[in-house]
Amino acid sequence: MKKIYYFAALIPLIFPIMSKEDLIPWAIAIYFIYRSFKNIESLENTIKRKIFTNVMLSGAFILAFNVVSRLIESYLAKMLL
Repeated sequence: MKKIYYFAALIPLIFPIMSKEDLIPWAIAIYFIYRSFKNIESLENTIKRKIFTNVMLSGAFILAFNVVSRLIESYLAKMLL
């Protein structure tokens, strides 16, 4: 049963692969995977909710980072032209 939890904890690896940026999305995803593994090892009753929360937070932070970086990139491109 724990194998399913470990597989679900690795879902945030999808977000940096789809991302355009380099290092920061990977750091965010690895941090939330670490938090998920730590929650699985603690054998708490709310493991599913914590893994789901970590996946959603990881996706939201990476999406927000990508949106902000693209806005800054477009602003700087307009400023230079």
